[in-house]
Amino acid sequence: MKLTNVAVPTEVISYGSTVAEAFRECLRCNVQGIPFVDSEGRIVGRFSMRNTIKQYCISKSMIMDADLLGDDLGDLSLQDNDAAKLLSQPVDHFILSEVLTIHSASPCVKAISLMEKHDTTFLFVVDGETYNGVVNLQAIAKRMMQLGGF
Repeated sequence: MKLTNVAVPTEVISYGSTVAEAFRECLRCNVQGIPFVDSEGRIVGRFSMRNTIKQYCISKSMIMDADLLGDDLGDLSLQDNDAAKLLSQPVDHFILSEVLTIHSASPCVKAISLMEKHDTTFLFVVDGETYNGVVNLQAIAKRMMQLGGF
């Protein structure tokens, strides 16, 4: 199974885009991240919902002690107004510099292997300078279901 029929087309974001705009596109396309491009349209980074929420909402010590956290965290909990603050921020502060790409003719097994190797849930499908979309496990599973007649 090749990625040609698996990639999920998405819009890209650039400097000055807000977290809300990036979340909206990710949710619209059912992907975990989208490309971040420079003024010339080149992919120079990636926006990740997981990274953004993690970076904004929790500290490294909370991650290390996650098993010890109780259900009532008081002021440590994400408050309703925190969501509005996050969503209005520019994405620039949350962009990951490592750009992970794969060619559309590559097999899905390679995509899965790369995602595991880099501890990510998505890759960008790029042929030369052309961005074709995002591949993630949901897109691969959806294509498997289509091929299986379900």
